[in-house]
Amino acid sequence: MRMNAKRYLAIDIGGAKIEGGLITNEGSLLGTHRVPARPFCTREEFLADIAAALAPFAGEPAAGVGVGIPLLGDYHRGILKAARSLYPSLDGFALREHLERTWGLPVMMTTDANMLALGVARFGEGRRHGSFIALTIGTGVGIGLIQDGRLVEGPHGPPEDGLRILQGSDRGRYHAGHFFPELYGCNGETLAARAASGNAPALAAFETVGTALSDTVRRLLSVYRVEAVVLAGGICQSWRFFREPLRRGLEDVSTAVVRTELPHPALLGGAALFGR
Repeated sequence: MRMNAKRYLAIDIGGAKIEGGLITNEGSLLGTHRVPARPFCTREEFLADIAAALAPFAGEPAAGVGVGIPLLGDYHRGILKAARSLYPSLDGFALREHLERTWGLPVMMTTDANMLALGVARFGEGRRHGSFIALTIGTGVGIGLIQDGRLVEGPHGPPEDGLRILQGSDRGRYHAGHFFPELYGCNGETLAARAASGNAPALAAFETVGTALSDTVRRLLSVYRVEAVVLAGGICQSWRFFREPLRRGLEDVSTAVVRTELPHPALLGGAALFGR
């Protein structure tokens, strides 16, 4: 790391975890810290969890804070829209203003998938592609879009056509972790452990995950002309179990579909938020 590299704090918020980090504008991860998320918690509990995720980096010099969160909102004003989301207590909340007061630093905010897309574009597989879709597949499914090297944002954060596709397809629930207990009888971590032991129902479940994901990718590629689709998120830790059904579902598609090899890509996107 060069002596003049800028440092940033970053927060990657999801449905299962909130992860804080200290990063540089050159893509170096200087530290990360994760705490469990508490969906449907009070606003005070949510803010306490953010503080806990960043606590190890208190006092570290930083040029700003990059925040990614899986909510719609007015990100230019830093105000969230969360009436029926994982975090309904944040509906109408000016999170950016609160964090700027708390940390005394400039804060940049976007969706978690947009922050992922920026991290991949700046430091990962996106360096080989001027245009790509980034999908974060965890508790839910989020989309970020890079076209001609630039992040495409809709009025509420995600690109509008992609958001409509994700919200309008019932198939998407088959690869979103929120629905795993209902559909497969356990969470994603347990399902992966069962698949690793050769459990036939678990392996069949991941067959369904891969097939449904291929349908989602096809729908997105019918709207966006891109060079690649880059996958990330908690479900991708089980990549080896759904890679083949995903590939079979896309065997006539020439667009590359890959899992990112970049560690903590959304946190790295927190630095990229300040370099646009």
